[in-house]
Amino acid sequence: MVNRAFLYLTRKKGKTFSLFLLLSLISIFVVTSLALTQTVNRVSLVMRESLGGQIELSRYRQLVLHGQEEVEESEIFLTDDFLQEILEIPEIIQHNFRQNSTVSGLSFVEGFNSSGYDMIGSIQGMNESKWLPDFNNEALELIEGRHIVPDDEFVVIISETLALRNELEIGDMVKLSPAELGTNDEGQFINMMDEADLLSVQATVIGVFAVHEFLNESLQPTVGLTVNQIFADVTIMQILGLANYGHYDEITLYADNPSHLPEIMERISEIGTLGGNDFFVQYNDFGYERISRELQAMQNLILILLIGIGLVSTIILSLILVLRMRGRVHEVGILLSVGIPKSRILGGFLLETSLLSLVSFILSHRISGFIAPIVKRGLLAEFPEFYELESGVSLMMYIIIYLLILVVTLTTAFISTQLTIRLKPKQILSIGS
Repeated sequence: MVNRAFLYLTRKKGKTFSLFLLLSLISIFVVTSLALTQTVNRVSLVMRESLGGQIELSRYRQLVLHGQEEVEESEIFLTDDFLQEILEIPEIIQHNFRQNSTVSGLSFVEGFNSSGYDMIGSIQGMNESKWLPDFNNEALELIEGRHIVPDDEFVVIISETLALRNELEIGDMVKLSPAELGTNDEGQFINMMDEADLLSVQATVIGVFAVHEFLNESLQPTVGLTVNQIFADVTIMQILGLANYGHYDEITLYADNPSHLPEIMERISEIGTLGGNDFFVQYNDFGYERISRELQAMQNLILILLIGIGLVSTIILSLILVLRMRGRVHEVGILLSVGIPKSRILGGFLLETSLLSLVSFILSHRISGFIAPIVKRGLLAEFPEFYELESGVSLMMYIIIYLLILVVTLTTAFISTQLTIRLKPKQILSIGS
């Protein structure tokens, strides 16, 4: 049976090559499509892990400037109890809380309508500065030192502009005092607090940041300029009386998967009343929703191609095998007449098809390795950063693909062979003649 299969394959080169070519094309299309599916899945996973998602909860605060300052803010704070309930949501992997106020003690860059007596900077206390949105979106960049971590006490991060203006370096001490923005009779901004009578703290400079994204700050007072921003640990805020223990102006929550954000928002709304004039609530998936739609469209396209390839290939393969079998009717009749069992004849035909399937699949593995990266670059034209992402499939997936193709091929071959082999030898030979 084995010898006969090899003899037929080597002697009938034309028929063997045509079937081999068809099986190779089917294998190449299937392997390439699945390799691209794997690539899209990996891109989706990498994007989810790299982008993540964040939810901003902030106390309502409004600053209106019409020649004088007017501040409206909610009296309801985000509390430790509320935060602990939120952190029980498993999809939240990290959080950062913030307390905002104003301080004096440094020489700040003068802003709009400065009186010279408004040397006030904004200060933001937090548990981890690396999670701040401005650092995540690269509007700010830490260029020296390190970020603030939860165990820090009496440390600050300042801008490189303030560091140069005040001749400060990493490790230097700065003296900070509470401040309050107001206006004088001429409508110029001043510090309403007498620094000499106020509590003060000594803080260590542990980091210096650069500002990469400047907004239109031409009408901002001194306290509103980005370069006059100070980041500090929450202990400084609390010692200076600028914030209450366990009460926060803002909380940022970070999710492991941006697709979970709507669900997390719904869970948070069940924990406490948010919105209205008490809190602002918003989330940022960093464009993941748009990207995921495009990736899903790619996956759907590849799935449609796979289904189409499967159906068309099965039909064409069936027709070719039926025609191939009709051309071997006389051979089958002779083999049956000399006493060769139908099972051996059928086994020989299936063996021929199996050998061709195996060789064509090995070839398709090599060819798809060249084709898949080219097609991948076309599919991921909007995501060039993923061009170098691996586009192959695992060994186990190759085995599964081969077995599926083999099952389809052998089933088709079996059916086409049965149309002839089920007849009597005399019937077969009369057809063959």
